[in-house]
Amino acid sequence: MYRIEALKARLNAGKEPELYFYRDNKGNEVDLLFRQNRQLIPIEIKSAMTFNPEFAKGIAQFQKIASSAQKGHIIYAGNLIPELSHASVLHFTDVDHIFQEKI
Repeated sequence: MYRIEALKARLNAGKEPELYFYRDNKGNEVDLLFRQNRQLIPIEIKSAMTFNPEFAKGIAQFQKIASSAQKGHIIYAGNLIPELSHASVLHFTDVDHIFQEKI
């Protein structure tokens, strides 16, 4: 669902989608990779109402292996917004700005 919203936001802004996902042979994955200015932004999308630190596992693993990976985002349905060093945590209603082109 959120992948479709990300795609829609990019296309409505007249931008190329530049959206991907990642999964390796060990089961590590990132729900959505967004290419912006030659950099990859990893995004995890969760439907949970309760934050779990495990949500950041895929982002951290991807950042270890991808030199172009930037700070990621965790999008979920809860209201707790913890501070993480390698990812921001956002409520799903606050994500529109992620997919806008930054100049």
